[in-house]
Amino acid sequence: MKMQIWWLLIIATLTAKAHHSGLSYLQLTQNNEAKISVVYKKPIQDIAIDDIFVRFPATCKRTTFINETFENEYIIKHYTLQCATHGLIDERIWVEGLVASDKGVWINFVAPNFSSKGMLTDKIPFLHLQYDKNIATTLYAYLTLGIEHILLGIDHLAFVLGLMLFRLGTRRLIYAVSAFTLSHSLTLGLSIFEIITVPTAFVEAMIALSIVILYREVIIENPSIKKGFYRMVFLFGLLHGLGFSSVLQDIGLPKEDAIPALFAFNVGIELGQLMFIATTTIFFGFLIRLWSNGADQVHRTIAYTIGSIATFWLIERIEGFVA
Repeated sequence: MKMQIWWLLIIATLTAKAHHSGLSYLQLTQNNEAKISVVYKKPIQDIAIDDIFVRFPATCKRTTFINETFENEYIIKHYTLQCATHGLIDERIWVEGLVASDKGVWINFVAPNFSSKGMLTDKIPFLHLQYDKNIATTLYAYLTLGIEHILLGIDHLAFVLGLMLFRLGTRRLIYAVSAFTLSHSLTLGLSIFEIITVPTAFVEAMIALSIVILYREVIIENPSIKKGFYRMVFLFGLLHGLGFSSVLQDIGLPKEDAIPALFAFNVGIELGQLMFIATTTIFFGFLIRLWSNGADQVHRTIAYTIGSIATFWLIERIEGFVA
């Protein structure tokens, strides 16, 4: 019982970060008169945290009041700048106050005939908005975003953990994870390029339902599930791909390198997934050695704990969907 409570407390502390990339976003749109529309987005769970301070060149002056709104679990601030006659092209913008534990700021700059994207962190707190066609920088940025997103996507990790709890053996686990990867890659791409469109609230509710169903099968150890196991995983992976796309849509894709950037983001998701599986396998081994009842009790305790949390997610998201 003590171990069950311990697990519940650990998982519950993580649920507050579910469905967020952990990033702030800065959208800068420049027109032909060098006027800059600024949109700053901060996750609403960081409402008690100070805004990240963005430094613009001395030639930039704010021309409107800051307008604050709330949308899709973000605090959004809008204002405009006038930046001399050439705007921000070939200038640097930077941030102050980032530390190693911060996830950073994703910047998207768009001007007539020019665009630039970049991640600002404590190690690289500035972005030079110049004509740079180095695709390697873009690929690295989206690869990193993919890794961070999966490692902070608690519901997606809960599904992968559920696959591990079936104790399929290494080969069958690889098959199951591959089916999950293939299916969520498919819907991620289709959704990003707007070939299919599904309401985000509905997708999030269905993702929670997929986790509930998966953990139910883990708990009851239904032997018949093995016949359609890979089909079930593939089907649920389609839903999770739609969930991945919601974050990537917030970030956006560079028009000139959309397909390579999407590929890098997806590879990042898979690398993060493999990191999670490797780390969890080691942790399982440690728990099994400590627990007198061994693997069965460890697996059932985890299954009941996460299954209960997923049920709460399902109820919460259905309420948000029908509201």
